[in-house]
Amino acid sequence: MTQYQQAITDFVARLRQAHRGAGAPAHRRLAADMGYSVATVTRAFRTDGPPSWKVVTAMLTALGVPEDRIGGPWRRAWTDMMDVVDPITAPTVPARVIGLRAQEPVECDLCGALVADRERHTRFHREFAPRAALAG
Repeated sequence: MTQYQQAITDFVARLRQAHRGAGAPAHRRLAADMGYSVATVTRAFRTDGPPSWKVVTAMLTALGVPEDRIGGPWRRAWTDMMDVVDPITAPTVPARVIGLRAQEPVECDLCGALVADRERHTRFHREFAPRAALAG
């Protein structure tokens, strides 16, 4: 079993325990109490994908789990499962790009190129354009 599958299986087992602890109400009754369809309840108890926090919260509330337990231990358990199932990774954008405001592209007066990063293009003219003139 993969880590992904194990994380979902462990969380769903806790949901099933809460369901049993509440007297194992029928899915139809639970769905009505939650305001969701029977299919949604059934999917929440399956292990092929993680249930959404919104569904978990509605289910736990319908099962009579105290609100402080839902927002505390249950929220941590769901977050731990989601950290395995759908990890948040570092951005793929280079650090130097993060936080910079986008500039409107402008035409360079010297060469006519459409320029998005004026500072970099100015450095180009200072550093490389003189070499190109010498080579030509």
